[in-house]
Amino acid sequence: MQPIWPRLTAMHLNTVLAAVSWGMLERSEGQFDYTLLDGLIRDARAHHLRLVLLWFGSWKNSWSSYAPDWVKRDFERFPRAQLANSFGDRAAHGVQRSEPRRGRARLCSVHAANTGS
Repeated sequence: MQPIWPRLTAMHLNTVLAAVSWGMLERSEGQFDYTLLDGLIRDARAHHLRLVLLWFGSWKNSWSSYAPDWVKRDFERFPRAQLANSFGDRAAHGVQRSEPRRGRARLCSVHAANTGS
């Protein structure tokens, strides 16, 4: 994003939408890396822009591509459902059980970045 921030400011924008996915923040189970998220918040502030985060958790447009790889590989803990369209596509079903815990951790990180605590 570094080369993009000045261009956004030059366009006289005041708000930026940025996508963040579960897979970006928790590449290994239970190990959260908020470097990307904290950087977005920091850089938006530095350029006097508001930031709206688009959270892509386990589902978006009926696809489960935003879940981390460790979830996608564990069919026993996170079962998949076969779609009725018979194309063989698989969609996440059961991934949502672990998302509330991760959502709380994510919100705590955003709160800490906004309050400096």
